[in-house]
Amino acid sequence: MLLIVYTLTIDLSNAYSRTMNLFKIYMSYYITNLNSTYCFWMNVLPSQRKRTSIMKTDITKQSGTFVNTCMKSLFIAQDEKPSTLREISFAHLTPFQRGLVVTDGTVTRFIEAYTFAPVEVVLLQQKKQTLSSDHDWLQLPAGEEVISRQITLQSPQEKTASPIIYTYADSLIVPKRLPKSILDGLASNTQGLGKLLQHSGLETRRELLWCGIETLIDLPSTVAHLEGKTFISRAYLVFANQEPLMLINEKFPFEGNSLTIPML
Repeated sequence: MLLIVYTLTIDLSNAYSRTMNLFKIYMSYYITNLNSTYCFWMNVLPSQRKRTSIMKTDITKQSGTFVNTCMKSLFIAQDEKPSTLREISFAHLTPFQRGLVVTDGTVTRFIEAYTFAPVEVVLLQQKKQTLSSDHDWLQLPAGEEVISRQITLQSPQEKTASPIIYTYADSLIVPKRLPKSILDGLASNTQGLGKLLQHSGLETRRELLWCGIETLIDLPSTVAHLEGKTFISRAYLVFANQEPLMLINEKFPFEGNSLTIPML
């Protein structure tokens, strides 16, 4: 038994020694070749500063095209926008302006979150009217009744300063497709359409149609001072039960801002 244990010990020691020798040879070879490979690529590749500069330049050149392509793809009828709208470069808008144009939530809440200030909904005009022709976007024939509504989203009015107007919105609403709670809310004139839809519990979705730059005319008298000024404009539909409830045109005044909007 002692002889057997001794023999095994000698064999294991020899195996361990041979293994360690092979490992040392392998590591020496690996490190040598690794250093050679590293030196080769360091000589072939350009300097780190040069590579970083190229990357930044490429991103700068491509960002404008990337932003415009991605954001305009959100609008399903951009090619059908009214002739009064001019193309807009999204890459030159501020983050706040881009957010306003593409948001599919409540604009009032978005503005309040960004400005940390309350936003008032001011009703300018609301009346019922009859369509004189078929309305393709609302999927209504001529003769159907709609509600025409114009509002502004603005800062609370103070005696010492004029309010800041964030949005002028012009909407066509299909009353026969709305629940009574929303119709009652429209009659009270205390909330925007977004909040009325949320509080009603009605499941809705929005489809962005088009956007662009326009100069407004024929505004209600209370905002007539904005006529002739530049607006960022967008239009979208609100759907429920696979039917359009309303067509909303929102316009964000831009005159007086220090940023100039580049036209495409």
